[in-house]
Order: sequence, then C-alpha cells, then structure tokens
Amino acid sequence: MTFTAVLERLVTEETGYRLFLKEIEPKDEEMPAFMQGVILNARLDQVAEADIAALDPGVRLEVDLVAQPIMTMSLPPQIPGNSILAIHLAEA
Repeated sequence: MTFTAVLERLVTEETGYRLFLKEIEPKDEEMPAFMQGVILNARLDQVAEADIAALDPGVRLEVDLVAQPIMTMSLPPQIPGNSILAIHLAEA
C-alpha cells in the first residue's frame, strides 16, 4: 500500500521518529481512509538519511506500507515500524 501525505509534525525519539501526517492521498484503492490523519512510528532506518534534513512541516511524503498494515483504533490511527516499508520525499 502506498500513499502520499503532508507532514504536520515530526518528533525525534531515541529509537526512531513519530511522523504526524495529514492530507492523506491513497495511491491504492484498498488503502483505508485516514480522515483524521495518521501517525507513523518509524525506526531510524526507515527514513532515508538524506530526507531527514528536509522533514519540515508542510513537506509531502510518500509512504509504502506492507499489504495489511497493523494500526491502532485510535484517532488518528498509529502505524508501527514493522508495518512501514519506506518513507521518502514525494516527487513534485
């Protein structure tokens, strides 16, 4: 599953990043709707090192998830690192 989204906020933690995303645009029909946005709990190795410096609020990201990602039932839902394949800057 792949989607693009706008980064609302980035929190750096010891073991990874929490990316608060909004304006989700699914690229796959089977992608669940994230009306309230989504939070990605990503490991350090899941965000390309070159992209870290560019992770400012408002930047558009492309996110690749496993076919059936695990997510919480909270609003917004949270997706753990083991369901995230890649996070990188979306092409303009």
